[in-house]
Amino acid sequence: MFTASLEKDTAVLQPDELVITPSTPLSPHPPTFNRRKEREKTRMTEAAAKEPQSFTGSCHCGFFRYRVKLAVPEPPEVMKATRCNCSICHKTAFTGVSLASHEDFELLSPASFDEVNDYQWRSKTVHRYFCPKCGVNVYGCGQYEFNGKTIPFSSLNALTLDQEQMVGSMDMTKWKMEYFDGKNDNWLAGTKDVPWAQGCV
Repeated sequence: MFTASLEKDTAVLQPDELVITPSTPLSPHPPTFNRRKEREKTRMTEAAAKEPQSFTGSCHCGFFRYRVKLAVPEPPEVMKATRCNCSICHKTAFTGVSLASHEDFELLSPASFDEVNDYQWRSKTVHRYFCPKCGVNVYGCGQYEFNGKTIPFSSLNALTLDQEQMVGSMDMTKWKMEYFDGKNDNWLAGTKDVPWAQGCV
């Protein structure tokens, strides 16, 4: 319950009625009220999008299994994933979904990351975990330096999620794909909606 008292020639909104001054256009809601409603709608949508849901996934043979928490947007918003034209992402067909933190990834099997393979190149602070039996690249995490800052990251290969869960907002045929130009270390350019040169759809 609130009372909004505005300047002359604007609407005055009271708990159970809307009083319009003579010079105010006859609109069902004054502009400030509409903006308030839009802000509340945006806040609720963002809150829903940030509410994590649990999903499971694995490599192809099932040796490397996990449970992960993902923020799933409410329709009509869709999930977003990224692809990159750098050599490692390109050759492993890595389709990345960023996690809020490493804690959102729970290893179900084997017992520890020591039992899966970890491929590192360039930086020893970046880990690419893949199955030692079937070779599927499942998950990456670690940290890297960018513009003088240390950036932690945690990224899931979305193509390893169990397919039976891919319904509704998780239907991958409706996901929005965004593309990085990692091949040229062009990170400052951000993503775009079509692949960069020498990348893949």
